[in-house]
Amino acid sequence: MAFVGGAESEVQKWKVPELKSYLQSRGITVSQKRKEELVELVEKARDLSLEPIDDWEKPEDVIVNKLQTKEGSLPCPNTLHSDWTSDFSDFPNFTYGDMYAYLINKEGYDHESLKAYKSFEGYRLFWDGHVLKLMKNKNLFNGYHYVKFGVKPTEREKTQVGQKPTYDGWIIIQSDGSVYTAHCPCIGGADGACRHIGASLIDLEATLRENVVITCTGRKCTWKQRKRTHEGMTKGSAIDFTKPTLNKEKKEATKTKV
Repeated sequence: MAFVGGAESEVQKWKVPELKSYLQSRGITVSQKRKEELVELVEKARDLSLEPIDDWEKPEDVIVNKLQTKEGSLPCPNTLHSDWTSDFSDFPNFTYGDMYAYLINKEGYDHESLKAYKSFEGYRLFWDGHVLKLMKNKNLFNGYHYVKFGVKPTEREKTQVGQKPTYDGWIIIQSDGSVYTAHCPCIGGADGACRHIGASLIDLEATLRENVVITCTGRKCTWKQRKRTHEGMTKGSAIDFTKPTLNKEKKEATKTKV
């Protein structure tokens, strides 16, 4: 449906942000959708003459609403420019159970998929070292803990929104370790459960879990960036295909002594 008579359709020429904005304004979920899928959804929406939803929230309004609590409004993490640290030694006990309880209520997640969470795109981002920054604020805000992250895009050097090297978002954790809310500036991050947030939650859980063992040594629980496993291709001419000779040389030396 994206092509008519071999020619590129009008919708096919739209950029991804335009496609997602069109769909979101009509209440259609766009998280983790490829461009081809977005084009198809837009064309179906146009065929059905779907109108924009009157109460569709603007991005800035989404953030304001996320920061509302029973105690009042919380300050936006984006406005805090100091007191950030990678020392998580005094952070609440955040576990996989807390991550599960948060994501199970989000679009695109269910019990079965959360059982196989290592198949998530977010997990692959985490495993390949795309989480380039994970920090928490030293201060508490009405009892809430702030975490900010920076996640490198998967297949491009710059983000779709703002053309930045990373998607810089934030997560707010309650004192019992449960996730209160989260936000990412990517197109699908408004619902608080995009792949970048998922990767950061997994990284946070791994950071706290892996450091539990060494806390008894007096070392601080600090975030350690996972090395990316695929930094680029190596030229064939730069690869050494010869067999190692170390063991062979040792054996020959032994025979000589005898």
